[in-house]
Parts: sequence; structure tokens; C-alpha cells
Amino acid sequence: MATKVKKDGRTILTGRDYTDHKRKVWEAQQRMCATCGLYVPFDHAVLDHEKGRGLGGGKRSDLDPENRVRHNWCHVVKHYRERDLAAVRA
Repeated sequence: MATKVKKDGRTILTGRDYTDHKRKVWEAQQRMCATCGLYVPFDHAVLDHEKGRGLGGGKRSDLDPENRVRHNWCHVVKHYRERDLAAVRA
């Protein structure tokens, strides 16, 4: 359970710090999914890193204000869409 600030300024949260931050984002979004707009129970919520986590979390910043909470299944669908768009562009 710790907060780490990387050399490039990214903040990585773990343990209780991560859970507490996810709860703050969830409450700020009025407990609604950023994808479908429906209520998302906290135990089904995923903190989605809009800028991506990158391989091994290399781009991840947990305190990025663009991060959103989504249903776990909406999060999966979002990444499948991103993958499909990347395949079409290739």
C-alpha cells in the first residue's frame, strides 16, 4: 500500500490508496458508468486509464483527471473496440 511518483511525474497508487482514489472518481461520476451511463456498483467498477496503461503500466498515471470509472464489461468492450480500430488502420 503506497503511492509512487515516477521520474516522469506519473503517480501509481496501490492497495488502499488505489481503492480510495477509485471510490472518489466513482462518487464524482455519481456512480455512473462513463460508457453506458448506467449505475455501476463499486465492486463492478473499473478505473479506466484513458491514456492507457501501456506494456507493464508504462503510461499509467492513476491520478490523471481523464481517468473514468466503467462497468467491468463496458471496460472490456471499450478495449475490444480500440483493438478492432487499430486492426482496421493497419
